[in-house]
Amino acid sequence: MASCEIPVGGEERMQKRRKGLGKTCIKCKRDAGALVLRGLVYCRPCTEALVVQRFRKVIDDHIPPNSASSSILAIAYSGGLGSTLLLELVANILGSSSTRSRKHRWDHIDVIYVDQSAIEDLSGYQGPSSAEVQRIVTSYPDFRLTQVPLEACFDEGSDVQPSRLLRSHIQSIPTRTGMVDSINLLTRRLLERTAKSLGATHLILGRNMSSLSIALLSNICSGRGASISDETVASWNGLLSFNPLRDLGSKECASYVYWKNLKVISRVNSLEDWSGTSASISHLTREFITGLERDYPSTVSTITKTCAKVSPRGDRPSQCSLCYRPMKSATDEDSQQHAVAILASSPRDAPGTLCYACNVLFTSSNSKSLFSGGLEVPMPIWSSRPADLE
Repeated sequence: MASCEIPVGGEERMQKRRKGLGKTCIKCKRDAGALVLRGLVYCRPCTEALVVQRFRKVIDDHIPPNSASSSILAIAYSGGLGSTLLLELVANILGSSSTRSRKHRWDHIDVIYVDQSAIEDLSGYQGPSSAEVQRIVTSYPDFRLTQVPLEACFDEGSDVQPSRLLRSHIQSIPTRTGMVDSINLLTRRLLERTAKSLGATHLILGRNMSSLSIALLSNICSGRGASISDETVASWNGLLSFNPLRDLGSKECASYVYWKNLKVISRVNSLEDWSGTSASISHLTREFITGLERDYPSTVSTITKTCAKVSPRGDRPSQCSLCYRPMKSATDEDSQQHAVAILASSPRDAPGTLCYACNVLFTSSNSKSLFSGGLEVPMPIWSSRPADLE
């Protein structure tokens, strides 16, 4: 007859029962807890101090204190959670009216908003109106707002309207993943070009630890692993772009925004949220990261820290003419033969050399490239005239 009794000495080998979470803040040991972060209880003042501390650390790492290298700072604003928090932190810590020690001095702080309303019916994007964006940004006296339409990526001197060129470019992409990737690519390049035209040398983005992890894994799955380090910190033509919220999870960001009663402009992107067999890679990755953050919160930070250490072998002298990310080195000849595509059409439409991931954008599910069939795909202005950006 089997026995369920614990053998002699077995108590020492048994897993100890986990103690329940306390109700007192683990840091100050005084105030009642208000938030649980990675299994630790924090009160509201300590959580807010933690958010500010981690934001300051990333800022000081990329912008040396007391440096006069730049007089203009650019902020990418989308109306979402991360960019809303970014405006508040910059205004309170880096703005001229803040009570901070004057480590960083800025003559101007420009907020850049990219309007994607021209492709609402294609992407399912429902963004904030210009009046909503204007009202939020003008509530911060130190900020100047610059609104730029997404169709500004295309040549205004063409016989075709830029909005039609943009729509034709998006419609030519055969896969849902490619459409999402292309919209994100155009938005990023437009932010960089606009920030550079305003005279800024630093562009800060509102992606937190969770959204940055989603972007990193999505890019790896899309074939952009060779330039994964540029997703965290990138330098282009004297402009440094980085993510000051990279050490903050979505939970602490949402709590800070809620406690400060900040307004997050609701936005819906049904193209990226499409589920089922037609789901994009970014949607599947976001579902994975969300579940991972809920069950194993420490693992999400490991993704960002690990990807920040990844770098390709050898030098990367060439750039992709579309995404402007460094391409693989010349030693990877086999990969480059599949990655390079030349469009045999007018010089304005010729994209030159594309990296592997950008070439995949225009490749259908049957592995047939649109360029091989001679189809004219409208390309952004920088892909046909890259010399004007140097």
